[in-house]
Amino acid sequence: MDRSLRHIPEDLLHFVWKTKRIDLTHLQTSTGESIVIKDFGFHNTDAGPDFSNGRVIIDGTLWAGHIEMHVRSSDWDRHHHTTDPAYDNVILHVVYSHDRDISRRDGTLIPTLVLEPILDRELLLSYKTLMDQQSWIPCQNLLPTIDLGLLPVWLEGLSIQRIESKTAAYLTLLNTHDQDWDAAFHVATLQRLGMKVNKDAMLRLGMHLPLSILLKHQDSLFQLEALLFGVAGYLQEEIIDNPYHHQLRTEYLFLSKKYDLLSLESTIYKHGRLRPQNLPTLRIAQYARLIHQQGRLFSKVSECKSTDEVKHLFAITIEDGHWYDHHTFDKVSKAQTKSIGDTAIQTLIINLIVPFLFLKAKLTDDQDLQLRSMEMLQSLKSEKNSIIDHWAAIGIKSHDARESQALLQLKTEYCDQKQCLNCPIGYKLLTQKK
Repeated sequence: MDRSLRHIPEDLLHFVWKTKRIDLTHLQTSTGESIVIKDFGFHNTDAGPDFSNGRVIIDGTLWAGHIEMHVRSSDWDRHHHTTDPAYDNVILHVVYSHDRDISRRDGTLIPTLVLEPILDRELLLSYKTLMDQQSWIPCQNLLPTIDLGLLPVWLEGLSIQRIESKTAAYLTLLNTHDQDWDAAFHVATLQRLGMKVNKDAMLRLGMHLPLSILLKHQDSLFQLEALLFGVAGYLQEEIIDNPYHHQLRTEYLFLSKKYDLLSLESTIYKHGRLRPQNLPTLRIAQYARLIHQQGRLFSKVSECKSTDEVKHLFAITIEDGHWYDHHTFDKVSKAQTKSIGDTAIQTLIINLIVPFLFLKAKLTDDQDLQLRSMEMLQSLKSEKNSIIDHWAAIGIKSHDARESQALLQLKTEYCDQKQCLNCPIGYKLLTQKK
């Protein structure tokens, strides 16, 4: 094995097989039998052999079945394929280096094709060059050499990947709440209002206080706040010289007994280094108003035809009462109108609303809803953060939130992980002729 390519990954072998970057003339097994590949098969990304429905002629006999790939032949045993019946139908074992013969469970020898002497060396060196790069992204210095004409198409696929990665957690919430979309959305909305710092604490709040109870008191903002702040743990101890806190506490004591509610510890919420508008107490107060005004939020969101309609739903304002001149219970602040800002709403649309709509569209096979969710994302301005700024600096700019989400997906899930073999840009670099 080439010393510089000592740590060749199996994914690279899959890439080589799919792109046929090997010398196909005069192929032989490790024991000298002739091989003609009629069909390389379909790449299997699930459990089982790597390629299915392959067809090869070995010493004049046509074989149809699975093709398995390893860096070394002995990896077959290390991966416990020897006792797995799923591998009984492997017709060809393709390896980079051959260090031992491999047999099926019935004792018959599996023909082995050794790739090391027939691989495209230019491809291997190009891959090594990418892996050795220490720049912001592996291909940064090579980007000017490729045609990025298909970049918008690639970004569209990446944006869908990013949405689907967010739907996994929401699907779990939906299953936990017996397919009640509004109940699951209730928990997820509180979680997202907590942002990174308080998302886990706000998630616990949503899980401990069912939407069904809040809806029974939708007409009373005071009772909604009593329920939310009570379960959140902010009403456990009396605050001297705060009549409103005392009133909420008294109301919650009654409601908690009525519904058999348990309170969390308020110490689970973080307040340090947060801007006043992002403090959990203010976010809880704003959420109380959302339920007061909208009730079943997801039902309302599902009816929205545009991001403007969504923004209108979430554009609640606090213009009076305790929270008009407070961000917390214990300190008076400047009296001013408080609302969920445009940036916060855009973040909710990107990370909560679009994935929820996309998930519902997928589960109900609603093509119109799926298209609407993507159009919502595309109608928003590109996000502004260090990653998007860095992409722009190297010549790749995002024009809307769909593209900025795609670029975030590309950086975090491909570039940072050096998954160049599965990246459309990396694929272009590795397959283009020099």
